[in-house]
This record gives sequence, structure tokens and C-alpha cells, in this order.
Amino acid sequence: RVKDEPSQNEAVAWVLLDTLHPGRNAAKSTNSHAASAAQRTQARARLDTIMRTGQPNTSLRAAYTSLLIDTEDYAAAQKQLDVILQDRPNASRMWLIQGLVKMGLRDFAGAEQSLMHGLEMIQAGNDDEGGSLRNETYISLARLAEERGNYPQAEKWLDLVSDEAGNNISLQSRRALLLVKQGKWQQALEQIERLPESEVFDARTKVYIQTQVLSSAEQYQTAYDLLGAYAQKNPSDADAQYDLALLAEKLGKMAEMEMLLRQLIAQKPQDPQAYNALGYSLAERNERLPEAKQLIEQALQLAPGNAMITDSLGWVAYRMGNMPEARRLLQYAYDRLPDVEIAAHYGEVLWQLGERERALEVWRQAKADKPSNAILLETVKRLKAPL
Repeated sequence: RVKDEPSQNEAVAWVLLDTLHPGRNAAKSTNSHAASAAQRTQARARLDTIMRTGQPNTSLRAAYTSLLIDTEDYAAAQKQLDVILQDRPNASRMWLIQGLVKMGLRDFAGAEQSLMHGLEMIQAGNDDEGGSLRNETYISLARLAEERGNYPQAEKWLDLVSDEAGNNISLQSRRALLLVKQGKWQQALEQIERLPESEVFDARTKVYIQTQVLSSAEQYQTAYDLLGAYAQKNPSDADAQYDLALLAEKLGKMAEMEMLLRQLIAQKPQDPQAYNALGYSLAERNERLPEAKQLIEQALQLAPGNAMITDSLGWVAYRMGNMPEARRLLQYAYDRLPDVEIAAHYGEVLWQLGERERALEVWRQAKADKPSNAILLETVKRLKAPL
């Protein structure tokens, strides 16, 4: 019985992981997850135990890495990839995954090196996924070029994606968002509208991409109207309700945002997203801080270790004047996910604690990555930091 326990653990973990990632092209909101937060937490706990007490094989370690990426714990994912690639240096998909992880860590040079190494292996014939791996790598390289602001190079990478991937959601989203970043959001909408609907690219997916384009172009009212019409026809679509709440907040409709998020909490009490969104919104407005803290703590209980939720908890600690706790939480979040908005929060706490050189270092790194981020720029201007 004791001998069989690891295999039972692995069986349960694999079943859970299969629900987490049912298909790479599943039509869903960028804010949605295929599995519930309870399933993700259960899978993470089981896999944590196997990694700590057993001798996981490379396949299971790769599954664990996938789960870490799903929860945005990129630092822990990179540690697993180091072991995997030492054992299987010719695993081309692992080089692609490492490139994505390094992008999450904002290590763009490392991401390029990993992706190009994987592409060289694929071009040498190491692609047993029928060409899909090559297309995914091209799309990832386009995303990297886009992150670096090199839009012509991003277009060149996307042009290499094979014709049979024409209805691929990742491809169409990247093409549309690339146009938005060049100030061509109307062209992006026209491009999406012209695409024929298919089993993969259905009406729901089209609305979501159009909404994403409009939001990225700061056309919040139009995005709200479009998604609101869809949500009214599809009241059971929780992703639409969540995204609509965020758009309502952008438009200053705070009462509507709270109503929508509380409805979501009632419908999906095991999903951390609505708890975190509502708690963070309250903290950002410096309102009902004990309630905000309670909501965010509930979200973190449902998604332990999540960097974005930890950032929210650190921010509410800052708003409540608990500076040591704010510093601890925000450093934890920043170390695992050096996102520009986490950097803005972490830097502000450091600045107020008198650690001004460290704050400037954090902000400089964030500005080099996202020079026009509104939250970062507002933070630096408000604190009159010499950045």
C-alpha cells in the first residue's frame, strides 16, 4: 500500500492537470482558467508533495512546471525547467516553455536565447507535433519582439506562421494587438470582423478579441457596450461578467462593478478572481480597508502563492499603514513576478521606508520594460522621484 501511494498521487495529479489544460486553443477569456481555483489548488498541493517527498520523473516534473506557469510562479517554474533541460536537452517544447517563462520574468535576452535554440532544433527536424510547435515558437518570438517594441520584427515572425494556422486564436490575437500598439486599433477590429467563424474561432471568441482590442486602445465605453450586449444574451458566461465588471470600473461605474463581482462570488465561491478584483479595487480607492483585506485573503487562500494576489494583499497592508508587512508581501510578489505594476507598488513602499536607491532601481527596471505604463508613471510623478 505504501509503495503504491506515489502512483496514486501521480494518477490524481494527472487527472487534475488534464482539467487545467484541456486544449491549447480553447476559446476562453484571457482572464479565465479551464479549471476551478479549487482544482488548481488541489493539483498544486498534490504535486508539491510529490516533488518534496518522491522521485518525480521528467514527464511529471513538466506537468508541475505547467501548473506553476498557470499560477504565474515563474521563478519556481524556471527551477523545474533547469532540471528538465539538464535531463532532456533535446526536448524542443521545453525550450519553448522556458522562453515563455523567461518572458514572464522579464528576462528578454534569456527568452530570445531559449526560443531561438528551440527553433534551431525544430528546423533540424526535432518537431514531432505536426508543425504546431514551429508555429507556436514563431508566435512566441513575435510576442517577444512586440514586448521589446520591435513591431516590424514581430510582423515578420507572424508572417512565418503556416496558412493552416489561420484560425488559430493566438495568431489572430497577436496580429490584432500588434496593430493596436501601432495606433491602428480600427484596422485591428476590421481584421477580426472579416475572419470567418469556425469551430475554433466562434462568435464568443470574436467578441472577446474585439473587446480586448478596444480595451487595449482605451476605448472602454465601446468595449463595455459590446461585451455588455454579449453578456445580456449569455448570462451564464462568468468570464464575460468578470470582464464587464473590470470595464465598469474603468468607466467609474463602481456600484455596477461591485454588484457584478459579488454576483460572481456567489456563483463561483471557489474562484479567487472576483474576491481579488473587488478587494484590490477597494484598496486602490482607500475604502473599506478591513473588508478589502478580508476579500484578498480569501482569494489568496484559494490560490496560495499567487504573485498578483499577494501584490494586492501587500498593497492593502500599505494602505492600512503596516509597512513591514507590505514590504514583505510585495517583495515576495516582485521576486516571483517582476510585473510593472507590482514594481510600482513595491517601489513606493521602499521609497516611503527610506530605501530610495532600491526603489529607484526597481522603478528603472520596470520603466525599461514598460516605459509608458500609466501606474508606474503616476507613482513616480506623485512621489517626485528623480527617475
